[in-house]
Order: sequence, then structure tokens, then C-alpha cells
Amino acid sequence: MPAVDGTISSFLDAIQEPDGSVSPGISQITTTNTVTTVPGQTHAQHNLKDLAVPENFSMVVPGIYRSSFPRAENFEYLKSKHFKSILVLVPDPYPEENMKFMKENNIQFFQVGMSGNKEPFVNVSDDTITKALKIAINPANHPLLIHCNRGKHRTGCLVGCIRKLQDWSLTMIFDEYRRFAHPKVRPLDQQFIELYDEREVVLLGRVYKWLPIKWYSANPKSGSHAAFRTCNGSVIGNANANANANGNRRISSMASLDSVNL
Repeated sequence: MPAVDGTISSFLDAIQEPDGSVSPGISQITTTNTVTTVPGQTHAQHNLKDLAVPENFSMVVPGIYRSSFPRAENFEYLKSKHFKSILVLVPDPYPEENMKFMKENNIQFFQVGMSGNKEPFVNVSDDTITKALKIAINPANHPLLIHCNRGKHRTGCLVGCIRKLQDWSLTMIFDEYRRFAHPKVRPLDQQFIELYDEREVVLLGRVYKWLPIKWYSANPKSGSHAAFRTCNGSVIGNANANANANGNRRISSMASLDSVNL
């Protein structure tokens, strides 16, 4: 188990393999009870290392994050991220303690309930994902946290569709989806992501200048957004190369829509 500064244990995944080993890909930070104070470190920085991070918490792009359902012990960590909005993808009534936390911290509440893709009769609709995307990519709502129950399947579908707006190849999209959904990958989720028609959101995003979504550049000094860097520092792939490889899916020309409703 790798250690940071000799005391803070960093894990790349909250999900364990059957043999107990940790799968790479998903970012989570856990801490030991003892933290050594670094000279010059503020009290707030020192305490931040002791905060409980929600399962499957990770940055999607700057301004958009994902996680599992936040619990009370996660509130202080979420507070440290200064979220402006939370987008909930479960249809159930939101817990009173979570609503109180958001009210106390002036966090906007959005709920786009979806039941998830489960065979044989339950499917996420395109309209539902489109509604959620309009909220998620609107910079006025950032920084924003997206979550469902486990931060895996419904959140994975929405994030996968965000990746389509970034011109990720399906190979990259499905790789990221599987890393978060492991060990319970749903083929229907991947099918939905592949078949989702993003043209309405693309048109709306261009009209309101929500697109393109900025890449988390691997080389900020180069002035180009060449690659997406994950929370653990590994580069997933080259944005331009993958966009070209996925040219059969890209939208070369946009058909006019009679109306676009926010």
C-alpha cells in the first residue's frame, strides 16, 4: 500500500477484486488517524486530510464532479469543495439532513430521477439524460456534484454522455464506465451511451457557449488540451486522436431544431 508523506494512504479504487486486491482507476483517498503537520501548513489544511471522502468521488472535468450518495460524514469534505449545485439522479425523496446541509451552504438542488437500465423492462430515457445534461454542462451551476446511490451506473451513463460531448471514442468512454461500475457492469448502460443522440444538447451548448467542455490538460504550458488526466495522474488518451478515430460518430453538420427547451 503506497504512502504519501509517510502517513496518508492513497488508494486508486474503492472497489476490491474478489481476491481482496484493489482495482486501478477510481480515485478515493482514505486517511490514517495520525497526520503529521507540515511546517507552514494551516490548521484548515491539516484538518482537510481527516475528512471522509464519498465513495467513487472523482473529478469529471473542472467544475463537474461525481460520487456516490453523500452521507453525513461526507458533508465537511463536500463543504471544502465549495459546491454551487448538486444534481441527484435518484427519484426518491432527498434526505432531510442532506437538504439541510445544502440550505446551510447555499447549494442549489437539482433532481432528475431515473430508475437505471435493468433488464428486461426498465430503461433510462433519452429525454431524462438530456434534461440532466442541460443542468450538468451549464457553467452557471458549477462547481457541481453529480450522484446517484453508488456513483456507478446512473452517474456512469450521464458521465458517458458528457464524454460524447467531448468527442471521446467509445473505447475510452466504456473503459471509464467499467472502472467505476466494477464489478457489476451493465451492458444496457453501455448500449444506451452508444445510442444516445446528443445533437439537441450540442446545439444548445453551442448557442449558449457551454461547449466545448474544457479538457483537463496534461500539458498546460503547451496551450493545447491534448489529453485528459485522471485524478491519479495517469493520462487516459489523446483528445484529438480519439476524436478523429471516432469520426463516424461526430456531428459534422447540425440540423436545425424547431425549438430547444431549457
